[in-house]
Amino acid sequence: DGKMLSGDAWIDLDFITRERNLLLNQPLDAAYYLHSQVYKDHENINAIVHTHSIKSAALSCLRNNSIQPVHQNSCRFLLNTLYEKTYDGIATSQSDEAQRISNLLFQAPNREVLVLANHGILTFGKTLAVAFDHAYYFERAVEVQFLAFKAGPVKLIDKDTAVKTSKQVISNYKSAFFFE
Repeated sequence: DGKMLSGDAWIDLDFITRERNLLLNQPLDAAYYLHSQVYKDHENINAIVHTHSIKSAALSCLRNNSIQPVHQNSCRFLLNTLYEKTYDGIATSQSDEAQRISNLLFQAPNREVLVLANHGILTFGKTLAVAFDHAYYFERAVEVQFLAFKAGPVKLIDKDTAVKTSKQVISNYKSAFFFE
């Protein structure tokens, strides 16, 4: 059972049958089709945060749309982020876009951030708080990356240390923040 906050009321969403009348209560059916497909296909995902936040959306538009190990916080996302390379339109009832995005997650089932090419990000979690935490800190990591590259030559964290740091974060927060 899903719910969506609309104004000051919760609206029930049926992600299994994808009732069309529910779409009348939503601002855009594309989000519904995309999210409902992910929920339907991935039982381990209980919450999705989908943002078009400025910095994450800008990152998604770059040829190299990946987080670089420029900062400790950036390392958090090295091993749990999936990057889509091609934008293929809006997810609607008439397109296969929702299924295509959902299928990407099968390639790396423990990824908790998906950078959608030329679009924004999706973050996933056991709870909405976890998915939001991923979205918030991903946006901060992208902000640091952009500022660092704009300021001058960047001193990247070496690969071994970056991977070690990523694993430390995963280990320290696994029960609360990462899929088991």
